[in-house]
Amino acid sequence: MVNIKKILKNKKIRLFFHTDLDGTISANLIQLFSGAKIIKFVPCPFQNFPKSEKPKGIDLDVFVDCRSRNKDEDVRIDHHSSGEDEEYLKREGIILDPSYKSAVSLVAHYLGIKINRQVLDEMDKADSGQKNVFSKFTMDNHTIHKILVNDSHRFKSSDYLDYEIFKDKLLSFMEKGFAIENLGDTPEGYEEKMKINYRIVVEDIIKEGKPLVKLVHSPTHEGIFLEKIFKITDNDFFAHVLPYVNQHYEKECERVNMGAYVIIGFRARNYEFDEKLIKVVKNNHPEPYQLFIKRSRVNAHLNIGNIITEVKEKLGITNGGGRDSVGGINTSDKQKAIDALKLITEIIKAQC
Repeated sequence: MVNIKKILKNKKIRLFFHTDLDGTISANLIQLFSGAKIIKFVPCPFQNFPKSEKPKGIDLDVFVDCRSRNKDEDVRIDHHSSGEDEEYLKREGIILDPSYKSAVSLVAHYLGIKINRQVLDEMDKADSGQKNVFSKFTMDNHTIHKILVNDSHRFKSSDYLDYEIFKDKLLSFMEKGFAIENLGDTPEGYEEKMKINYRIVVEDIIKEGKPLVKLVHSPTHEGIFLEKIFKITDNDFFAHVLPYVNQHYEKECERVNMGAYVIIGFRARNYEFDEKLIKVVKNNHPEPYQLFIKRSRVNAHLNIGNIITEVKEKLGITNGGGRDSVGGINTSDKQKAIDALKLITEIIKAQC
């Protein structure tokens, strides 16, 4: 096994990390346990990030839960793969293992550190789109700052040994997210608002002798739905749509004989960060057209990763991928994104 501590110890590094929860906590593990001196944190709003020229005084550029667009990382620790060749994978600093459900689990393993098993389990669930203890909370513009920069409040190594301490501390860094019970609404009422506000519908798929399947999706037929497609922002999706699906439909699928699939297109924005890692939204994302695809844990059996691979090859889309239960596609070509949305919807309807 690659001795990542030996590679990083006492080195001055720029640490590039994906700006989701998994990437941020992974960056904190590097910060606490690698022995490296982090000269600059570089949050990466998307996983295929353009690396600037390495400045003087930096020994290594380290990427966690993301990759350099030009594949010129000194070190990369990632559980996402996208067709890397053998020569690239043989480089000493490249640790790429898609068998791990989260970057946190992967980083912990290769740093040889002990983390409470519940912490790892919940981070695995969070990065796999499953219901988890952080489902009702979202990262706000200050979350990364609090986890990595705020000396008096950021995570310490001991926080990872006690699940309750870790959970409570992380939730204190985040803002309260979606909870339908606090809105004075019903599932039917909220779904009507999703249809009006975000052009997202919930469709029943009924097949004889099979469990009912709920398909939560962005319709692509002509008219108002196609006209408004990809108008929903990443923030709207992750704050107002996905939490509802995770909380309501996962629970319903476990309660009754029902399965659920999600295929939604949204528009990603770019983010820049000031010196304190506080987020600034920019509408200049290089691949703004993004699809999110997942299935429920029960009564849904299609392999999402395989469907994404099939659709990417058919349409000539480069970026995206997934595991058996969750995945995504991102592209700069709106028509290809619409075609992918249509094709994946057709596959799910036909094969579920």
